[in-house]
Amino acid sequence: MDMNLVPLRLELRGIVEITIDLKLKTITKELINKLIWQYSTPIIHANIFNINSEEADESPPDFKVYATPSESGVARRAAQTANCIVKQLYGRDFTVPAFLLELAVDDDRSEVDLTYSVGVARGGSDQASDQPLGGFSTIVATMMRGGVPLYFTVTATNSAQQTSLATCELPTYDVTLPGGRVTPDFISTSHPGILRASAVALDDSVLINQKEAVGFGRKVYGDQVVPWKDINITKIHVEINIGDDPHDTRNLEYFAAPRLGM
Repeated sequence: MDMNLVPLRLELRGIVEITIDLKLKTITKELINKLIWQYSTPIIHANIFNINSEEADESPPDFKVYATPSESGVARRAAQTANCIVKQLYGRDFTVPAFLLELAVDDDRSEVDLTYSVGVARGGSDQASDQPLGGFSTIVATMMRGGVPLYFTVTATNSAQQTSLATCELPTYDVTLPGGRVTPDFISTSHPGILRASAVALDDSVLINQKEAVGFGRKVYGDQVVPWKDINITKIHVEINIGDDPHDTRNLEYFAAPRLGM
């Protein structure tokens, strides 16, 4: 905290005022207020919370091993790294994405300022350039380019202008909704218990939640026949038991229905 102190200040002013007594009230008017002479002692500049060492700082800041805390508050050993750690926050609207940038840095003789840059190439800054970091763990809500790897460069600068760099990367920055399609096996049916279709989901990041439903409306409103329920498309386990099937008709149930052009 910087402080500017003026120990002594003297002023000589010439002031002329007129006062009119109207019995009900008194009116005072200042006619002249002029500075004739002034004197002040030199200003004292000091930092009242100076925590820096008086010795010259000849070494750059040192990035330390950082361990990301788990939900229980205990650091995960597998997450320890001397570089920075970055991940996109889950559960946010795709129009307001955000990322979490974490690191640990230390300097034994002076304070450290942290900035970060982001680019589509290593060491680049076309997405963000020399932005300040608020601490060792910072959440930044910003829109950046999606669908490509993003490379983060954190710069630590001490009071002697010595710098150190740490890098990390995101494989992709998801700023779009997942795409895909659902193809029904048949347009109409009179069978009361069979509905069949195949689906494909596409996205540039890992799909964490998948749900399915059947109904009469489009998008989230079509759940009148089969309500929304969670599914797992990353691992599908099918128990095959054809039993007695002399005409080999049950085998066809384990394959997608034929389509024109395929």
